[in-house]
Amino acid sequence: MQPHSLLTNFVHWLPSSNLFNHSLGRRKSNTGGASLAINEKGLALVYNVGGRNKNPMAGLPMLLKTRQIMTESDNLTQAVDSFTDFLDAGGTYGYATCNFLLVDFKDASMVRLQVCSDEIKVTYGQELKEGVTWLGHTNEFDNDFSPRSIEDLEKTSVLSSRARYERLMEILPAFDTYDLETCWEILNDSSGGESTNDTICRRGEKTVTTIANIFTEHTGYYTVGPPCEYLSMYDGPVTIDHDQPVKPSITGTVKIWGILPLVRATVTLKSMSSKGTDLKAYTDDNGAFVFNNLESGKYRLWVGKFLHLPGKAIVTVEDAKSTAVDIIPFF
Repeated sequence: MQPHSLLTNFVHWLPSSNLFNHSLGRRKSNTGGASLAINEKGLALVYNVGGRNKNPMAGLPMLLKTRQIMTESDNLTQAVDSFTDFLDAGGTYGYATCNFLLVDFKDASMVRLQVCSDEIKVTYGQELKEGVTWLGHTNEFDNDFSPRSIEDLEKTSVLSSRARYERLMEILPAFDTYDLETCWEILNDSSGGESTNDTICRRGEKTVTTIANIFTEHTGYYTVGPPCEYLSMYDGPVTIDHDQPVKPSITGTVKIWGILPLVRATVTLKSMSSKGTDLKAYTDDNGAFVFNNLESGKYRLWVGKFLHLPGKAIVTVEDAKSTAVDIIPFF
C-alpha cells in the first residue's frame, strides 16, 4: 500500500464534462502552493513557489491562473500571452511568487515563467544536446530577475536550492538518453546512498523533499518524501492516468430545509470501507457538488458552513454507477 500526498494539486481539465479532476491537493483549492495541470490540447504546466517578490501586492492566486490557462490556452504562445496581457491590463498576481514550467506535448516546446506580483521573466527551452531540449530551475529566481538579500543567502533552504541546482548541472549532461528511467535516476541522486541538504533527493536538518513528480503526456508519477527513500520502500511511484475519463460517483445537492441552495459549503467525504480516502468538495451556486472515480464501498458525507448545523449522509457507491444524494443542513 502506498501513501497519498496532501502536498500539491493536480488539475485535469476536461471541457466536455465541465469538471476539474483534482487527484492531489495542497492547502485550499484556491491558494495551492504547488500544482500540476494538463488540458485536452496537450498543454501541461507545473509550478512551485519562487524566490523574493520584489514588489508584493494582493492579486490573482496562482492556482486560479492555472485554471484560466487550462481552459483558454491551446499552446505556449497563448499561455504566455495570457500571463503578460493580465499585467498589461493593470492586473497583479498575489503575494506568493511562482516558478512556472509549461510544456506543449504536441511539439515538445517549453517555457519557464518567473512570476512576481507585477513582473514576469520568460525563458524558453534550450538545447542541451542534439535533439534534447531542457529547462531547469529550483525554487529560486534568477539573480537578474529578483536577487536574494544577503540575509536570504544564508538561509538553509536557499543554500540547499543553489547546491542542488549545481548538482543537477553536474550530472545532467552525462546521460546518453533522456527517458523516464533517466528522470528517476536524477531524482534519486544521493551521496553514497544518503540524502543530504545538497543532493537532489534531499533530507537535511531543516529541509526535505516533500514530493517528487514526473509529468508525461499521458501519465503523472509522484513519490511522497525523498524519492530515494520512497522507492526503497515501495515497488514504484504512484501513477495518475491523464486519459482516465472522469466518472461521477456521487452527485448531490445541499439545500437549507430542502429548498434554498447552500452555496460554497464544504462537503467532506470519508470512506467507511477502506483507509486513506479523505476528500473535500465545495458546492456551486446551485448547491451542487460531485465526487469522481471512487472505488465501490460506503462513504460518509459531512457538510459544514458557518452559522449552519452540519448535514450528514451515508452513501453506497457501486462500480460504474453514479449515486445521487440530497443533504439538508439547518440553521
